[in-house]
Amino acid sequence: MSLFNFLTKTYGYNKPILANDVEYENRPKQQIYKELSELCKAKKIVRLERGVYFIPKKTKLGTLIFNTLTAIEKKYICDNEEVFGYYSGDYM
Repeated sequence: MSLFNFLTKTYGYNKPILANDVEYENRPKQQIYKELSELCKAKKIVRLERGVYFIPKKTKLGTLIFNTLTAIEKKYICDNEEVFGYYSGDYM
């Protein structure tokens, strides 16, 4: 199984992927980062910012828009069950 297939199966489409969280076949992090970079160059995944990626969902009408709020929440607020951040200021 390739890294792209692994990411698609594990994370799905239009879901944030944090590079630090990817563990694939006991490969070192540097090799995973390199493969993520190559997937970006091949336009299979999209890089939002350093270490944050997603797989775009393509439809008959074009590519779906990615909600960046989900990436912000996953990176800074909560990840599944664990809450490690909070909203402050003028959020809404």
